[in-house]
Amino acid sequence: MRCAAEDGPVTLAYRFKAGETVYYDVEHTTTFTTRKGLVSETARNETKTRKHYRVVDVAADGTATLELMLDRVQMSARFGEGEPQSVDSDQPDDCPPVYRSMLKTVGKPLARIRVSPAGELLEAKALLAEDVQPSVSGPAPGGSADDAGRNFLVVFPPQPVSVGGTWKDTFDVPVNVTRTLKRDVRVLRKYKLLEVKDGRARISLETAVLTPIDDPLVEAQLIQREFSGTIEFDIAKGRLVARRWNVDRTVLAPVGDDSSMHAVGERIEKLVESPQPAARPAEAGAK
Repeated sequence: MRCAAEDGPVTLAYRFKAGETVYYDVEHTTTFTTRKGLVSETARNETKTRKHYRVVDVAADGTATLELMLDRVQMSARFGEGEPQSVDSDQPDDCPPVYRSMLKTVGKPLARIRVSPAGELLEAKALLAEDVQPSVSGPAPGGSADDAGRNFLVVFPPQPVSVGGTWKDTFDVPVNVTRTLKRDVRVLRKYKLLEVKDGRARISLETAVLTPIDDPLVEAQLIQREFSGTIEFDIAKGRLVARRWNVDRTVLAPVGDDSSMHAVGERIEKLVESPQPAARPAEAGAK
Protein backbone atom coordinates (compact mmCIF):
# COMPACT_ATOMS: atom_id res chain seq x y z
CA MET A 1 0.00 0.00 0.00
CA ARG A 2 1.30 3.44 -0.90
CA CYS A 3 1.27 6.21 1.65
CA ALA A 4 -1.03 9.11 0.90
CA ALA A 5 1.96 11.43 0.63
CA GLU A 6 3.28 9.31 -2.24
CA ASP A 7 0.17 10.02 -4.34
CA GLY A 8 0.43 13.78 -4.48
CA PRO A 9 2.58 16.80 -3.69
CA VAL A 10 4.77 16.58 -0.59
CA THR A 11 6.25 19.29 1.56
CA LEU A 12 10.00 18.92 1.96
CA ALA A 13 11.09 20.71 5.12
CA TYR A 14 13.46 20.20 8.05
CA ARG A 15 11.98 19.50 11.46
CA PHE A 16 14.58 20.68 13.94
CA LYS A 17 14.26 19.96 17.66
CA ALA A 18 16.14 22.05 20.19
CA GLY A 19 18.90 20.08 21.88
CA GLU A 20 19.10 17.26 19.34
CA THR A 21 22.40 16.22 17.79
CA VAL A 22 22.55 14.67 14.32
CA TYR A 23 25.61 12.74 13.12
CA TYR A 24 26.87 11.91 9.64
CA ASP A 25 29.72 9.86 8.23
CA VAL A 26 31.32 11.16 5.04
CA GLU A 27 33.70 9.43 2.64
CA HIS A 28 35.27 11.57 -0.05
CA THR A 29 37.72 10.33 -2.69
CA THR A 30 39.27 12.40 -5.47
CA THR A 31 41.84 11.60 -8.14
CA PHE A 32 43.51 14.35 -10.17
CA THR A 33 45.60 13.54 -13.22
CA THR A 34 47.57 16.44 -14.67
CA ARG A 35 49.35 16.17 -18.00
CA LYS A 36 51.91 18.51 -19.54
CA GLY A 37 53.32 17.27 -22.82
CA LEU A 38 54.43 13.68 -22.32
CA VAL A 39 54.61 13.99 -18.53
CA SER A 40 51.66 13.14 -16.29
CA GLU A 41 51.18 13.06 -12.52
CA THR A 42 48.33 11.63 -10.50
CA ALA A 43 47.31 12.74 -7.02
CA ARG A 44 44.80 10.76 -4.97
CA ASN A 45 43.12 12.05 -1.82
CA GLU A 46 40.88 10.10 0.56
CA THR A 47 39.03 11.57 3.52
CA LYS A 48 36.73 9.97 6.08
CA THR A 49 34.88 12.29 8.42
CA ARG A 50 32.48 11.93 11.33
CA LYS A 51 30.63 15.21 11.82
CA HIS A 52 27.51 16.45 13.57
CA TYR A 53 25.30 19.43 14.03
CA ARG A 54 23.67 20.41 17.30
CA VAL A 55 20.36 22.27 17.30
CA VAL A 56 20.96 25.20 19.64
CA ASP A 57 17.45 26.64 19.45
CA VAL A 58 14.33 26.62 17.29
CA ALA A 59 12.06 29.64 16.77
CA ALA A 60 8.28 29.50 16.55
CA ASP A 61 8.46 29.72 12.73
CA GLY A 62 10.76 26.68 12.55
CA THR A 63 13.99 28.57 11.87
CA ALA A 64 16.85 27.04 13.82
CA THR A 65 20.36 27.81 14.98
CA LEU A 66 22.76 24.95 14.29
CA GLU A 67 26.27 24.48 15.62
CA LEU A 68 28.60 22.44 13.41
CA MET A 69 31.48 20.23 14.55
CA LEU A 70 33.94 17.67 13.21
CA ASP A 71 34.32 14.68 15.54
CA ARG A 72 36.97 12.73 13.67
CA VAL A 73 38.95 13.13 10.44
CA GLN A 74 41.05 10.53 8.65
CA MET A 75 42.95 11.78 5.60
CA SER A 76 45.38 10.27 3.14
CA ALA A 77 47.12 11.89 0.16
CA ARG A 78 49.36 10.22 -2.40
CA PHE A 79 51.25 11.94 -5.21
CA GLY A 80 52.40 9.77 -8.10
CA GLU A 81 54.19 6.68 -6.90
CA GLY A 82 55.26 8.25 -3.63
CA GLU A 83 54.34 7.03 -0.18
CA PRO A 84 50.95 8.28 1.00
CA GLN A 85 50.81 10.82 3.81
CA SER A 86 48.07 9.99 6.28
CA VAL A 87 46.56 11.39 9.45
CA ASP A 88 43.94 10.26 11.94
CA SER A 89 42.72 12.90 14.36
CA ASP A 90 42.37 10.17 16.99
CA GLN A 91 46.16 9.69 16.81
CA PRO A 92 47.46 13.30 16.82
CA ASP A 93 51.01 12.38 17.84
CA ASP A 94 51.51 10.68 14.46
CA CYS A 95 50.30 13.68 12.47
CA PRO A 96 52.53 14.87 9.57
CA PRO A 97 53.31 18.61 9.71
CA VAL A 98 51.16 19.33 6.64
CA TYR A 99 48.02 18.25 8.53
CA ARG A 100 48.62 19.86 11.91
CA SER A 101 46.36 22.85 11.27
CA MET A 102 43.55 20.42 10.47
CA LEU A 103 43.76 18.97 13.98
CA LYS A 104 42.81 22.37 15.37
CA THR A 105 39.39 22.03 13.74
CA VAL A 106 38.45 18.68 15.30
CA GLY A 107 36.33 18.52 18.42
CA LYS A 108 35.63 22.26 18.38
CA PRO A 109 32.57 24.16 17.13
CA LEU A 110 33.31 25.35 13.58
CA ALA A 111 30.40 27.70 13.01
CA ARG A 112 26.89 28.62 13.98
CA ILE A 113 24.31 29.01 11.24
CA ARG A 114 20.69 30.06 11.25
CA VAL A 115 18.55 28.27 8.68
CA SER A 116 14.91 28.22 7.64
CA PRO A 117 12.81 25.03 7.62
CA ALA A 118 13.44 24.95 3.84
CA GLY A 119 17.20 24.85 4.48
CA GLU A 120 17.90 28.40 3.37
CA LEU A 121 20.97 29.94 5.01
CA LEU A 122 19.87 33.08 6.87
CA GLU A 123 22.99 33.86 8.88
CA ALA A 124 26.41 32.32 9.51
CA LYS A 125 29.11 33.01 12.07
CA ALA A 126 32.54 31.35 12.07
CA LEU A 127 33.68 30.20 15.51
CA LEU A 128 37.27 29.22 14.73
CA ALA A 129 40.26 31.53 14.59
CA GLU A 130 40.82 33.18 11.20
CA ASP A 131 44.05 31.30 10.52
CA VAL A 132 42.26 27.96 11.01
CA GLN A 133 39.23 28.67 8.79
CA PRO A 134 40.94 27.59 5.52
CA SER A 135 41.39 24.12 7.02
CA VAL A 136 37.65 23.53 7.09
CA SER A 137 36.69 25.04 3.74
CA GLY A 138 36.92 22.32 1.15
CA PRO A 139 34.97 20.80 -1.69
CA ALA A 140 31.63 20.74 0.09
CA PRO A 141 28.64 19.55 -1.89
CA GLY A 142 27.79 22.92 -3.34
CA GLY A 143 29.02 25.79 -1.23
CA SER A 144 31.45 28.60 -1.73
CA ALA A 145 34.25 29.66 0.56
CA ASP A 146 32.01 32.49 1.74
CA ASP A 147 29.48 30.13 3.26
CA ALA A 148 32.43 27.86 4.10
CA GLY A 149 30.34 24.80 3.53
CA ARG A 150 28.52 25.97 6.65
CA ASN A 151 25.16 25.49 5.01
CA PHE A 152 25.52 21.82 4.20
CA LEU A 153 21.74 21.45 3.93
CA VAL A 154 19.81 20.90 0.73
CA VAL A 155 17.60 23.91 0.00
CA PHE A 156 13.99 22.88 -0.67
CA PRO A 157 11.22 24.81 -2.46
CA PRO A 158 8.75 26.73 -0.26
CA GLN A 159 5.76 25.04 -1.90
CA PRO A 160 4.85 21.32 -2.02
CA VAL A 161 6.39 19.41 -4.93
CA SER A 162 5.14 16.36 -6.87
CA VAL A 163 7.21 13.50 -8.22
CA GLY A 164 8.88 14.80 -11.36
CA GLY A 165 8.84 18.36 -10.06
CA THR A 166 12.03 20.45 -10.13
CA TRP A 167 13.47 23.46 -8.32
CA LYS A 168 16.70 25.43 -8.49
CA ASP A 169 19.03 27.57 -6.48
CA THR A 170 22.25 29.41 -7.26
CA PHE A 171 25.36 30.43 -5.38
CA ASP A 172 28.61 32.24 -6.12
CA VAL A 173 32.07 30.69 -6.06
CA PRO A 174 35.09 33.03 -5.79
CA VAL A 175 37.92 32.19 -8.21
CA ASN A 176 41.37 33.67 -8.77
CA VAL A 177 41.70 35.47 -12.09
CA THR A 178 45.24 36.67 -11.32
CA ARG A 179 47.40 36.51 -8.21
CA THR A 180 45.68 39.57 -6.81
CA LEU A 181 42.32 39.67 -8.60
CA LYS A 182 39.30 37.54 -7.73
CA ARG A 183 35.85 37.28 -9.27
CA ASP A 184 32.62 35.46 -8.47
CA VAL A 185 31.32 32.71 -10.71
CA ARG A 186 27.61 31.85 -10.55
CA VAL A 187 26.80 28.14 -10.15
CA LEU A 188 23.35 26.58 -10.58
CA ARG A 189 21.98 23.63 -8.64
CA LYS A 190 18.96 21.89 -10.14
CA TYR A 191 16.95 19.36 -8.13
CA LYS A 192 14.29 16.89 -9.21
CA LEU A 193 12.02 14.79 -7.00
CA LEU A 194 12.45 11.30 -8.43
CA GLU A 195 10.17 9.32 -6.12
CA VAL A 196 8.58 9.11 -2.69
CA LYS A 197 8.66 5.65 -1.16
CA ASP A 198 8.20 4.47 2.44
CA GLY A 199 8.13 8.07 3.64
CA ARG A 200 11.43 8.98 2.02
CA ALA A 201 12.03 11.30 -0.90
CA ARG A 202 14.71 10.50 -3.46
CA ILE A 203 16.03 13.57 -5.23
CA SER A 204 18.49 14.04 -8.08
CA LEU A 205 20.95 16.91 -8.22
CA GLU A 206 22.76 18.43 -11.20
CA THR A 207 25.10 21.42 -11.09
CA ALA A 208 26.31 23.71 -13.85
CA VAL A 209 28.46 26.83 -14.09
CA LEU A 210 26.32 29.68 -15.43
CA THR A 211 28.99 32.35 -15.81
CA PRO A 212 30.73 32.17 -19.21
CA ILE A 213 34.33 31.06 -18.68
CA ASP A 214 37.00 31.44 -21.36
CA ASP A 215 40.06 30.90 -19.15
CA PRO A 216 41.14 27.27 -18.67
CA LEU A 217 42.96 28.23 -15.46
CA VAL A 218 39.64 29.39 -13.99
CA GLU A 219 37.92 26.25 -15.31
CA ALA A 220 40.49 24.18 -13.44
CA GLN A 221 39.47 25.88 -10.17
CA LEU A 222 35.87 24.85 -10.81
CA ILE A 223 36.62 21.30 -11.89
CA GLN A 224 34.91 19.78 -8.82
CA ARG A 225 31.88 22.08 -8.90
CA GLU A 226 30.02 20.46 -11.80
CA PHE A 227 28.88 17.26 -10.15
CA SER A 228 25.72 15.17 -10.10
CA GLY A 229 24.20 12.92 -7.51
CA THR A 230 21.24 11.79 -5.45
CA ILE A 231 19.78 12.74 -2.08
CA GLU A 232 17.57 10.77 0.31
CA PHE A 233 15.35 12.70 2.72
CA ASP A 234 13.12 11.39 5.53
CA ILE A 235 9.93 13.45 5.16
CA ALA A 236 8.39 12.64 8.56
CA LYS A 237 11.59 13.26 10.54
CA GLY A 238 12.58 16.21 8.36
CA ARG A 239 16.15 15.00 8.11
CA LEU A 240 18.70 14.21 5.40
CA VAL A 241 19.40 10.48 5.34
CA ALA A 242 22.03 10.13 2.64
CA ARG A 243 23.75 11.97 -0.19
CA ARG A 244 26.01 10.77 -2.96
CA TRP A 245 27.64 12.79 -5.70
CA ASN A 246 30.15 12.11 -8.43
CA VAL A 247 32.31 14.22 -10.71
CA ASP A 248 34.23 13.16 -13.82
CA ARG A 249 35.50 16.15 -15.73
CA THR A 250 38.44 17.20 -17.91
CA VAL A 251 39.83 20.69 -18.48
CA LEU A 252 42.05 21.25 -21.50
CA ALA A 253 45.04 23.62 -21.57
CA PRO A 254 44.97 24.83 -17.94
CA VAL A 255 48.76 25.51 -18.07
CA GLY A 256 49.45 25.59 -21.80
CA ASP A 257 48.13 24.11 -25.04
CA ASP A 258 49.77 20.75 -24.37
CA SER A 259 48.28 20.35 -20.88
CA SER A 260 45.14 18.86 -19.37
CA MET A 261 43.59 18.13 -15.98
CA HIS A 262 41.20 15.27 -15.26
CA ALA A 263 39.30 14.98 -11.98
CA VAL A 264 37.30 12.00 -10.77
CA GLY A 265 35.60 12.22 -7.40
CA GLU A 266 32.97 10.58 -5.25
CA ARG A 267 31.43 11.74 -1.99
CA ILE A 268 29.12 9.57 0.10
CA GLU A 269 27.38 10.94 3.18
CA LYS A 270 25.17 8.86 5.46
CA LEU A 271 23.16 9.56 8.58
CA VAL A 272 24.48 7.77 11.68
CA GLU A 273 21.52 6.62 13.75
CA SER A 274 23.34 5.49 16.92
CA PRO A 275 26.84 6.97 16.96
CA GLN A 276 29.53 5.82 19.35
CA PRO A 277 31.26 8.63 21.25
CA ALA A 278 34.25 9.91 19.26
CA ALA A 279 37.66 10.19 20.84
CA ARG A 280 39.02 13.71 21.24
CA PRO A 281 42.50 14.64 19.98
CA ALA A 282 45.11 15.08 22.67
CA GLU A 283 45.98 18.65 23.57
CA ALA A 284 49.59 18.17 22.56
CA GLY A 285 48.59 17.11 19.05
CA ALA A 286 46.15 19.98 18.65
CA LYS A 287 48.71 22.71 19.22
